[in-house]
Amino acid sequence: MLELTVTQIAARLGVSERTAHRYIATGKLQTTPARRPGRHLVDPDELDRVAVNDPDEIAALVSALATVRQSQARHWEEIQELHRRVEALERQAQTRGPARRQGSEPSDTPELAPGLVSAASFAQLHGIAPPSRSSM
Repeated sequence: MLELTVTQIAARLGVSERTAHRYIATGKLQTTPARRPGRHLVDPDELDRVAVNDPDEIAALVSALATVRQSQARHWEEIQELHRRVEALERQAQTRGPARRQGSEPSDTPELAPGLVSAASFAQLHGIAPPSRSSM
């Protein structure tokens, strides 16, 4: 049996420390806690069993990583574009001030966001009694 730290186990397996911790926690890698803190007793055959040595598996992992990185880059570009659009809309809103419908006069009723209707308009559209001011 070898007495190893998680860092040493990860290096021997060719994985990250986080993955080595996960292997130990899930039982994928059988270890026994050593007497010294932070160390594990591991059979060398067990390390060989779990290690990523297959060239086809390594190639598949490298390919999957490249795909993830491409996707990440694409998503980052999309996020940046959305940030630019939000900033442009915020600048536009600041320069225009509150929006008014054409032909409407200023009133004490606050302007609603696009796509929203007032309770009175909703009631009229659906043929129901408009809510009273006291119930709002």
